[in-house]
Amino acid sequence: MVEGRGTQGGERILYLFTAKGTFATEGGSGTEQPVYGWPLAEVDEIPTVTIDVEGGNRAGLVSPGELEGLIGASPRSLKIARIQDQPTSEPLARTFMRLRNQVTFKYSPVNGEKVSYEADGRFGYDQSGNEVFPRLDPAVIGLVTIGEKLLLTRKPGRDYYSLVAGYVEPGETIEDAFTREVLEETGRRVKNSRYVMSAPWAATGSLMLGMHAETIDSEAVSPTDDELEETRWVTRSEVLSGRVPLTGRGSLARTLIDRWSDVG
Repeated sequence: MVEGRGTQGGERILYLFTAKGTFATEGGSGTEQPVYGWPLAEVDEIPTVTIDVEGGNRAGLVSPGELEGLIGASPRSLKIARIQDQPTSEPLARTFMRLRNQVTFKYSPVNGEKVSYEADGRFGYDQSGNEVFPRLDPAVIGLVTIGEKLLLTRKPGRDYYSLVAGYVEPGETIEDAFTREVLEETGRRVKNSRYVMSAPWAATGSLMLGMHAETIDSEAVSPTDDELEETRWVTRSEVLSGRVPLTGRGSLARTLIDRWSDVG
């Protein structure tokens, strides 16, 4: 069982990225095994995909129809948890990312040959025997502060706040990437952009790089890319009050926000 996550009394745990999609089940001896889930559009077009995980078990994909059967067999034993609320650096994230690799990266980007993966799903070999490591997208996400206030962002259609984020472009340092993203998304200039911590993000196969920078721009000083619906300055006391809806615990954004609010 990955990280020995709780299965007492035959309880199965279903981890969801969304309420629908493709789901991964962890098999093994006995019935006290968790069920993991993540979204995938082409569920009916993929072959069987499995990997070896910690504890001598295997993780694999099942279709929505098979999932309904699992739920219907013993609905009272099923517990649902959001993958976003789980710690991102634990084996659970690795399991999802390795399964995603096999489904997403089927062919070598060098010669187009089909890739066969190792048992644990970390990397594979093309038909010529060359090692193929799945793509990992670096992205920055972080704190922008002005004095004792933190800048929160909200995207269209979302009812919670998060932080400025975006992918690192070719040739950029992560510091430059964060500086650019803040200016593009919020219209604010920053200085002292620096790295804080990192975490994998299984939903997109990204490596999230946590940043922190300061600004003197309380309001936007340049046009934005319209990616955000709202920006908002908050104090530590506002965050700690619980009245500001925030992204789920377990995400790097929430970890950075919580760490910042606990400092004061």
